[in-house]
Amino acid sequence: MPAAAVVHLGPLPTRAQPHSTNPPPPPVKPTAASLPQWNALLAGHSRAGRHAEALALLPPLLAASEGLAPDRFTLPPTAKSCGFLRDGATTGRQVHALAAKLGLASDDPFVANSLVSMYGWCGSAEDAEKVFDGIPSASRNLVSWNALMAALSASPRRGIEVFRDCLVDLSEAAPDEATLVTVLPMCAALGCPGTGRAVHGLAVKSGWAAAARVSNVLVDMYAKCGELPNAERAFLQASESNVVSWNVMLGGYARNGEAGAAFGLLREMQQTEERGVPAYEITVLSVLELLKCDI
Repeated sequence: MPAAAVVHLGPLPTRAQPHSTNPPPPPVKPTAASLPQWNALLAGHSRAGRHAEALALLPPLLAASEGLAPDRFTLPPTAKSCGFLRDGATTGRQVHALAAKLGLASDDPFVANSLVSMYGWCGSAEDAEKVFDGIPSASRNLVSWNALMAALSASPRRGIEVFRDCLVDLSEAAPDEATLVTVLPMCAALGCPGTGRAVHGLAVKSGWAAAARVSNVLVDMYAKCGELPNAERAFLQASESNVVSWNVMLGGYARNGEAGAAFGLLREMQQTEERGVPAYEITVLSVLELLKCDI
């Protein structure tokens, strides 16, 4: 009996997308030699959003003979799929127990980071922190910290504390795009423009400030903190503008009662082909906000 077989999975969680199609069964029997093929199939299902199908591959692996056990490439996509299913937390804890039994839950950052993310997606920030705390300090990397900060997105004050700890712990590693788009909304939620400006400085220093996703959250953060001039600068300095960029800036004007500026931006968007997007792509919510400001 393989060592992993003593961990029993309960009923598989239900799908997040019920219209997902059933894939063909794996072409080979699960053995030590075929494990890479099973891992590739499992990862493929997980990447494609077929999370129930991905998890359905795990019981045959656990039931296989010949001393077969899942490895460090089996567990991360499995954990991810647990995080994306409505009732995946129970199965996720079983996957965590399996990882612990295999000695991978804390000693392998690749697996540990995926468990932190899984608990975050399942809405269990406390469990995410416990897994993170179990990772040896020398093994933590920016992915580890990003996963924990994302798990704490609903607790922005704690998330900012973790971000500061990250800067101290990884003094030589600059924040990346994932760090910035996680932390800046926390600054907005707390109404902390000073912290937001400091994070903006790090974004400029690391070369991410003009990236579309980062510039959009910068605009949103400044607008929510009532700093429209900074929001406008971030909007104008973006390397490219898309429908999200325009809506964020429009929403910022509306939120701050600047209906005139908002309608001016809307006209500019419609008239400037180089930076504009079709008017039908402007969300109904943005237009309603503008009309509300103009009443």
